[in-house]
Amino acid sequence: MAMLQVRDMDDRLYERLKFVAKLDNRSISQQVVTILQDYFTSVHSKTKNATEEFLRLDGYR
Repeated sequence: MAMLQVRDMDDRLYERLKFVAKLDNRSISQQVVTILQDYFTSVHSKTKNATEEFLRLDGYR
C-alpha cells in the first residue's frame, strides 16, 4: 500500500483535520483517505454530468 507524507501543513489546518477525525472516530490517516475519496468521487461525477449536459446541448444525447 502506498504511503503519503505531507510537509509544511498549516497548524490550524492540521488541528481542524485532527478535530474532524476525532468526531468521526477515525485516525488522521483514515480521515485524509476519506476526504480524498470523497473529493475524487464528487469531481468524477460532476465532470461526467457536465460532459453529458454539454453533449445534450448539441443534440448528441
